[in-house]
Amino acid sequence: MSSLRIFFILLIFVIIGSGFFIFKQTSQKPTRSAELLPTLSQTSTPSPEVKGTKVKYPQDFTIVLLGDSMTERLGNSDEIRSYLSKYYPNKTVEVLNYGFGSTNILTVPDRLTKKTQYFREFRPILDIEFNMIILESFGHNPLSQYSLAQGLATQNKALDESIDLIKKSNPNAKIVLTLSLML
Repeated sequence: MSSLRIFFILLIFVIIGSGFFIFKQTSQKPTRSAELLPTLSQTSTPSPEVKGTKVKYPQDFTIVLLGDSMTERLGNSDEIRSYLSKYYPNKTVEVLNYGFGSTNILTVPDRLTKKTQYFREFRPILDIEFNMIILESFGHNPLSQYSLAQGLATQNKALDESIDLIKKSNPNAKIVLTLSLML
């Protein structure tokens, strides 16, 4: 089984497991009927609404995937949405993929706070109202220009900075860290 397939399967388990807490902690509002759920045949996502300085997607929950090529390869996340609609039939989920190939952990603070160009323009992640952010490990793009000790210290500093930025901007969001295993 390929590393990407294993990563995808683990990601689904992480979302479903974490989703239990997110989906259960919401206020009691009328749920949408199954007929109104987006299907894979729909070609466009409803336009997000700008509230103040944050962008709010019309779905019940927004999940941001942030990583390197392992995350990028998940594509437009239709398969993830499909699995989640089976487990949460009365909820709609938007999955935003900020996976950019050949990037490392040092690029994360910029993706969080600045517009990013990667085949197209991406808005800063922190300008979006999201419920969960899944931060991939960037294990396939280590900081090999540094010694092991310096690389780990630099990685930890970037990770700490990124988590602090997320917590300050979106204190209610769940932050999930995933690991990529090289098999």
